[in-house]
Amino acid sequence: MEHLIGPAINFFLFVALLAYLLPARVREFVTSRHDYIRTEVLRVQDQLRTSRARFEEFSAKMKAVEAEVAAIRSQSAQDAEAARARIVNDAKKHSSQIIADARTSAEGLFGDLRKQMRAEMVSRVIDRAEAILRHRLTGDDRVRIRREFSRQVENFQ
Repeated sequence: MEHLIGPAINFFLFVALLAYLLPARVREFVTSRHDYIRTEVLRVQDQLRTSRARFEEFSAKMKAVEAEVAAIRSQSAQDAEAARARIVNDAKKHSSQIIADARTSAEGLFGDLRKQMRAEMVSRVIDRAEAILRHRLTGDDRVRIRREFSRQVENFQ
């Protein structure tokens, strides 16, 4: 144990010297460290308040944007419904106009066709009557018809 007495005395002298010289420096270090930590905490609290304020501001803006988007969607839906109703009404008007025009056109075409058919039928009847008359007329009938025609022309003049 004798060999421990010398190092123990050295250790106690070292501790005593440290206790004498270091308290001011330790106190200064602890004080400066305390001040540094306090200023950092205050700075961080200030940043936290600023960040919270910005967060609240951005949250309010996001809510306003969401409300605006909802309003735009609602307005778009109303505009789309109005456009659909307008298109349907226009389509109904145009379809009724197209039907009326088609009906008028069909009636006109039907009238033209009827006139053509009558004209063709009359032409065929006359051609057939003429063919029958030529076939059945004799020379005497032709002479008699010429005389009657001449008399009618003379009477007319």
